[in-house]
This record gives sequence, structure tokens and C-alpha cells, in this order.
Amino acid sequence: MKYILGTILCIAVGFHSIAQLNYAAEKEKIFKRMTERSISPAFDSYVAHFYNQTCDSLVQSKLVIDGDPIETILIRLFGNTNMELDRRKISKLRVPAVNTFFIELLNTYKKESIVPILRTAGLNQSRILANAFIGLPIGDTIARAVTLREMVINTRIVPQKIYDPQYSRFVDTVMHYFVNEDPERFIAELQNPEMQKIADASTKTYVKAAATIKGQKNLNKLIPFGVAIYENRITIDSVMQLAGTPAKYIKAYTNEVIRLRTSEDPTVKAYMYGYFEYTHKEIAKMFIEPINQLHESAEKERFYVLSGLSAQDLYFIILGGESVFYTSSFIYTFNQFLARVEKEGLENFFERIGYYHFGNFLSVCGGYGMTGKLIRNMNEEKFATTFLKYIDRHINSLQTDQDLILHGMTISEILYDIRDFKKAKQVIIDSVDRRKARELYADLLIQRMYNGFKGILNDSISGKLKEIEAKYEVMPVERLKNRDTIVQVGLFYDDEDGVTSFGNYLNFLPAKEWTREDKGNYLVFRSNSGNPMLIYLNKVNTSVGDAAAQDEMMKAIEDAGLNITYFTHRGHSYHLHKSIKRLPESAELVYLGSCGGYNEVMKVFQSNPDAQIISTRNIGSKYINDPVLSKINNQAVANKDINWVTMWSDFNKSFTAKNTKELFSAYIPPNKYIGIMFIREVFNF
Repeated sequence: MKYILGTILCIAVGFHSIAQLNYAAEKEKIFKRMTERSISPAFDSYVAHFYNQTCDSLVQSKLVIDGDPIETILIRLFGNTNMELDRRKISKLRVPAVNTFFIELLNTYKKESIVPILRTAGLNQSRILANAFIGLPIGDTIARAVTLREMVINTRIVPQKIYDPQYSRFVDTVMHYFVNEDPERFIAELQNPEMQKIADASTKTYVKAAATIKGQKNLNKLIPFGVAIYENRITIDSVMQLAGTPAKYIKAYTNEVIRLRTSEDPTVKAYMYGYFEYTHKEIAKMFIEPINQLHESAEKERFYVLSGLSAQDLYFIILGGESVFYTSSFIYTFNQFLARVEKEGLENFFERIGYYHFGNFLSVCGGYGMTGKLIRNMNEEKFATTFLKYIDRHINSLQTDQDLILHGMTISEILYDIRDFKKAKQVIIDSVDRRKARELYADLLIQRMYNGFKGILNDSISGKLKEIEAKYEVMPVERLKNRDTIVQVGLFYDDEDGVTSFGNYLNFLPAKEWTREDKGNYLVFRSNSGNPMLIYLNKVNTSVGDAAAQDEMMKAIEDAGLNITYFTHRGHSYHLHKSIKRLPESAELVYLGSCGGYNEVMKVFQSNPDAQIISTRNIGSKYINDPVLSKINNQAVANKDINWVTMWSDFNKSFTAKNTKELFSAYIPPNKYIGIMFIREVFNF
């Protein structure tokens, strides 16, 4: 029986009937794609050798795999590689790894197990390989591995796939991820007798513990204590009583998390490791939001909610609070953490909690320039060794391109702060050299990242980064023009924040400067003087809804033959992914005005690597967004280049209220993204 997955079949449909396809033509397409822009001499040499020598030699050998000639298989390899590049699911830097895995599969198939190869290949790389061998037994094996990987990464599809007999051997593996990443979905799925049967048959503590809470309300409060409830260490009623007092709940919560993570039983240690990423954020909000609301109050009153909390409690608040901290609320919490951990000692504290999420903690601290202060309170070598574990976890061949690059950005910023600590720096450099030599020969993206990491530590690329920074200090107004017209799009959403942001922005577009045209579900503003500029804004709370209003607006822009050069997202962070899907490649200036927009800059980079981006690490606010956008608009209309250094300096002076000064401090101008500069260097942009 052939196991052909729907998703893979969909991707491969254009290449299944290969009789009409021509090997030379398909090879020419992918070769042209891979060489249209030089990455490096080594990369160019590899590409030429693989396509013009290795592939041609395979065709000349007349090799046959499970009845298919190698020429047919190579045509599918070329075509599906091109498709994944078109879909931006893989970067050119990782195509050589796909080709290396392909050759390894040819050399290994029917001689040894191909499973070790599949364990090393990333998801998108494996998809290409599965489609290259589609319809063949080797392709079926790869396709099963792809679906298993998809279930692990996207647990929402588990209920659709897990009952298929072909996956029966892998139930324990899949359940490990399903239960611990998405316990609420697992508990809901227990209504299905088949899932209940799997749970009853399982011997894993995390499955039994999660199943214990079936039928209960307030799952997000109860799930963290699932093992404790299952082991009769606490009752459901007791947990709910704790939930009524945040200070008591966080104490019990952090103790339970550390108890689980330091357990010697792997089925206990694994409990909810993915879900805790969500609950940490919910816990942090309980304390940080009241602090933020009192930003104008005296320090004693503002931070009263933290009194009585332990260093461990504060550590967890920092872990979960990245997207909701004001700069001052983070700095106070961080300093209180250091003060309250002093008696135990920072290293003793981390040892006791098993260095739980140390890399994530470091990432949050790095965003506020606190990496150095943390290192000065630790043994440098120990710090470096622990940080390397974080790098290993996030920079490896199993990661998707997007995740790799996003983590690479974060790591590059942390390394930038480590440069002045000689011992820590040397430990990391030595380790990077060993990693490059050992296992990264095929993945050029990871190779270049490690070279970049080492370059940051050695200061060998600091000059290049400064050159890149200088290039983005100014936005030439000419870049915002397309056929002499600047076209801005602003996307708003149907919620309270969207309504207030929309109304507030209109106040910055006065009638004496802008002509307003009402198009029903959206507005168009035209500049009355200076550079021709059009601003398209979808209305909020229309009868058709925000999505349809935006669809209509974007279609009108397209029908008018206009190119969007200035793209703005206005709204909560949970709407941002919808805005990003509408981001055109023509956008030269991208303004992400939502909370934590910094985390989405990679998607902007994928759309246009040369785009200038403004975002915030923390809280987005109309009190910052509107004045900044208005100033950009005014300068663009006045035909003035936009100098970010000058603009940020001016706003630092003009935002005098404590609240706006706090908010603005987290906004990042286009020339100050160490991570983006690093990625531009990695990709040779």
C-alpha cells in the first residue's frame, strides 16, 4: 500500500506526471535560481559542481530506484526545490543540505536504515526529498517521517492523523508532544473513545496526569499541577483556592515547575514543557500589568505587588514578561531579582533550578542591555557553557529557516554584549569551531551563522555591521516613491484598540493638508501639496468586517496599478500575522506598531531584505505610533529624506511624560537592529 500524504501530494502535483518534463530544462531553472545572486565563491562552486557534474553523472549512470530512473527523480527534486523556494519555506543557503541528504539517501537506501538521515534533515528539506521520491517505497518512508514531524511541530493535526494504523508504532512519540505542548486540546480530545483508549493504555506519567483533569473548568490554572493532583500531593479545590491569591499561586506554581524539571523520572520531567511557555506569560501578566497601570505612581506603590515574592518567583515573571514589560518595570524587577538572589548566590540559584530556561531568561535580559550585569554576577565559563546549550537547542538542522534566523538574530544580539568578557568569549569561540568542524558541513545557512557568531565575538565583522548600520540611518524619500507617488497602507482591526487607534490617527491627517475620500469600507487621503502621497486606511467595525474591508482596499490599490511602498500595522500583536500576510515585496518602509513587533521582523526581511523596519520590543501604543507616523508622513510629503538618528533624538526630547518616555524607549529605528544587521551579513545583502 502506498502512503501518499495529502499535503505532499498537493505540493508535488505539478511534478507527478513527469513524462513530459525535460531534465535539462528543469535543471536549468533551478541552476539559474541558485546562481542569480552570488552568495560566496564556495557556495557558487558547490552549486555548479552538484548540478553540472554530480547530477549529470547520475543520469549517465542510468541508476534506477524502485523502478524509477534517476532522471525522473532528479526532475522532481529540481521542481520541488523550486516550489519550496517560491513558497519561501526554505532559503537558498539550505538547498545544498537538501542535495547532500539526497545523495546520502541514494548511497544508503537498501543497504542501511535511512532513519538517521531523516532525523538530521529539517522538515522542509524532508518534504522536498519525499516529493522527489513520491510514489516509491523510499518516498513512503520519508513521507511518514514528514507527517510525524508535522504532528510534533503542529499538534493541532494530531487528532486528524494519530488514529491511522500506519502511525500506531509512533503513538508514544506523538503523544509525548501532543500532551505536553497542547494539553487542553488533548483533554478535549478525550471525548473521542479512541483517544481515551490511547490514554488508558499509556504508562506515561504526563498522559495520566493530564487525563486526571478531564471535565474540569479553569484548565489553565489546573494543568500546571496535573502531576501533583495525579500523585495526590494537592487537590483540585486547593489549586483553585491558591489561584485566588496571585502571590500564593505563583509560589506554588514555580515550586511545582522546578520540581518537575529537576525530576529524575523522564516522564515527569517532560510534563507540559511546551505548555509552560504559555502559562509563564499568563503568570507574568498578573503582576506586570498592575505595575504598568501605575507607571506614574511612586515606586513603592507601583511595585507593591512584587513585595514578598522570592527570587524564584521574580525569575519566572521575567521569563514570561518579555512582551508586556515597560523598560522601567523590567529593570526594577531584574534588580530586585539580583538583590533577592544574593544570599543564595546566583550560580547556586541556577544550579538549584537546573538552569531552567536560562537561555530564554538571557534573551529577555539581552533585550534591555542587562547581559553584562548578569555575567558579572556569574562565573564566566559556567555562563558560556550554559549559553552554548541554548545555542545548540535553537541552531540546528531540524529548525525551520524562519526559526533558525529568528534565533540567530537573538543570539547575535546577546553575543554582541558578551564581546567584552574574555573568558566567556573564548569558551564560545572554541565551541563554535568544534561545531563547525563536526557536523555542519552540509548546512551552509548554519555554517554562515556560526561564522557570523564568531565574527561578532572577535570583532572581525563589527566594521561591516557598522557599515550596514550607516546605510540604514537615513530613508531616502526617493525609495518611498513609485512613479513619483508615495503609497501608504494602514491596517486596523475590529476591536477596542483598533477603534481608538483608527480615530486617533485621523486626527493627524488634518483637512488643510489632506483631501479625504470615503470609499465605504476604507478611506483614501491625498496630500494637498508637496510630494504626491496616498494613504489608504481600512475602516473599523464595518458591516463586512476588517478582513473584507482590507481585501476590498488592497484590491482597489492593485486595480489602480499602485505599488505599496509604506506599510503600517496598527493593532494588537495577535492580529500581526494577518497583516504580515498582506505585506507586499514593494514595501520599503514597514511600521509594526503592535506589542512585540520586533519578533516579526524576520518575516518582513523575507519579503524585502532591504526594507527599513520600525517596531517595538515591548508595548505598542497609539501615543507613540501616531506622532512618529505623522512626522514620517510630513517629511515624506515635504520631499525630505528621513534621518532616523535625528528623529529618535527629537522624540527622546519631546516625549517628556514618564509613560510616553517609557514606551518610546522600546521602539527600535531601522539602523539599530543588531540582529537584522547580522542576518543581512549572513545572507550577503
